[in-house]
Amino acid sequence: LIVFFSLAVSLACDPSTLPKGVRISQNGPVLKLTCDPGLQPLEMAYATSPADLLFPVPSKRKFARYVCVDGATYQRINAQGIERSSFFCTDVQSNLCDPLENSAERGHLRVEGAVAIWQSVSGSQRSVLYCAHGVWHRLGGGSLPYGEAAPSALASSPLTPLAAHSLI
Repeated sequence: LIVFFSLAVSLACDPSTLPKGVRISQNGPVLKLTCDPGLQPLEMAYATSPADLLFPVPSKRKFARYVCVDGATYQRINAQGIERSSFFCTDVQSNLCDPLENSAERGHLRVEGAVAIWQSVSGSQRSVLYCAHGVWHRLGGGSLPYGEAAPSALASSPLTPLAAHSLI
């Protein structure tokens, strides 16, 4: 882990890229993330190909450690180095978030419980979405695909939470 301390610089990484629904404690440059009560911890492995649609699995641990690398991004770490997976927390009940509606002209959507994977028709973009505290979030931060995040502003988004529509 000493190597990672040297990578962590005093410039602050953007905390909005950390998953929602987590409690964060800090010990030097290392952040420890644990799930809020009522949320379950999941791990998402990075796909080797954009065509792969891997779904997260329950986390073997109840926490994860992250460090700010080069002042740019938070990276998950373990005793061997950079971890090639993401840790995040979802609602235990998948019905707490409004169902997602997808525009088939722009992308494909697969939903399993409180996690969804959206992939553009061209396959060049992929987003992992997860439900925490009844709200859909994008893994890695940012808004839902095509920049729409608030239900009131979702009329033109290809991916929208709408309770009155059926899942795709």
